[in-house]
Amino acid sequence: MDPGCGEEGGRAGEGGDLLNCEINGVRLHYDEHGAGVPRAYLAYDGLSPEQRTNFDEYFVVRTAANARRFRDHTWPGITLVDEDALGRIFAGWTVAVGSDTVSVPTLIVAGRQDPVVGYADATRLSEQYPRATLAVIDEAGHALMHERPELLTALVGDWLARR
Repeated sequence: MDPGCGEEGGRAGEGGDLLNCEINGVRLHYDEHGAGVPRAYLAYDGLSPEQRTNFDEYFVVRTAANARRFRDHTWPGITLVDEDALGRIFAGWTVAVGSDTVSVPTLIVAGRQDPVVGYADATRLSEQYPRATLAVIDEAGHALMHERPELLTALVGDWLARR
């Protein structure tokens, strides 16, 4: 837990199942593992209530820059989704990676706070890929490429440079 929570300048309180703590205008949300993720209040500026709800579901790191990325790049696609068609697709969709070992260089990257698929499967998958490079990124979720673009670019660049 952040030592600033509950001290002067910080307010702690419950929010759903997560502990929320505000320090100097930045809210830290603690997940079930005690990992604090910063979320700036100004992140919601420029988002409609419906966009805010979807932003909260998709992004772990809720900053103003990520809100703009969501609004400009993710939201337009969300508005085009045919939920009935997706339901039919996912009803018959089985993801099976098999059990064979894959011995080619592979980069596996996952966000530690990914609420959609988690990161545990990525670590298990890396066991099947003995030449894999595995990176689990803290303070990132399913929107890792939006939340931590510089870090992802560096990881991919480094991985490619070693090939």
